[in-house]
Formats: sequence, structure tokens, C-alpha cells
Amino acid sequence: MRDQMTSETLADMVAQGDGAAFKSLVLRHQNQVLSLCHRILGDRQRSEDIAQEVFLKAWQAANTYQQKAKFTTWLYRITVNLCRDEIKSRQRWGWLRYLHHYPASKQEETEKQIDESPTAEEHEVYPFPVKIRLSR
Repeated sequence: MRDQMTSETLADMVAQGDGAAFKSLVLRHQNQVLSLCHRILGDRQRSEDIAQEVFLKAWQAANTYQQKAKFTTWLYRITVNLCRDEIKSRQRWGWLRYLHHYPASKQEETEKQIDESPTAEEHEVYPFPVKIRLSR
């Protein structure tokens, strides 16, 4: 019987605390939400996590849904907002993922280059790079 109800009717039932109606909504819309997350994020595993968050948020905010708009519009807005937050988080913290991928040999090489760089006194004596000094 719930399969024949509109998503909007089910959303009203969810707002009243009907868990079975929520399950029906999740089953009805989970593939579309996951697909949208994956198109936005491009990462399947993270998309699955965000899709779960979408439905958790929908459950928590069910009483804010108003039937002026379609349920899918409301649900997709939650989806896009959470994906946008994920992208912002990646941009903010994305540099951290490079720390553990930075090989020790490369780090040692970089430190060696820093140690071999000219000192301030050497810069005063030899203000130009070696190639320019020897090009005469």
C-alpha cells in the first residue's frame, strides 16, 4: 500500500514519526541520491557516506518539509548541500592527504637541497645563479 502513496504523502507521515514510511522513501530514492552524490563528488565510497547522511538529515528535518515543492526537490537540495559541504571540506583539508604519501626518500632529498642551498653570505658574494656567472 505504501508503494502506491506519493513521496509527498510519505514525507508527511515521516514528519509524524512513521519509520515504515521513511523506509519506503529511502528505498524509493536511494539510487537517485547515490547517483547524484557520485556525479558531484566522483568518489564512490564517499558518495555512499554522503547518501547516508542525506537520509539521516531528511529524517531529522522531516517536519520542515512543506508540500509546496515536490519531495524530490527538497531531498535533492539536501543532497547538493551536503555534497557542497564535502567539497569545501576536501578543499580545506585536502593537503593533509599528501603528507602520508610523501615518500621518506623524497623528504630526505628535499631536506638535502635545503641544506645545500647558499647561505646569506654566499648570496652577497655570488648574487647570480651559477649558470649566469659562468656564461661569459
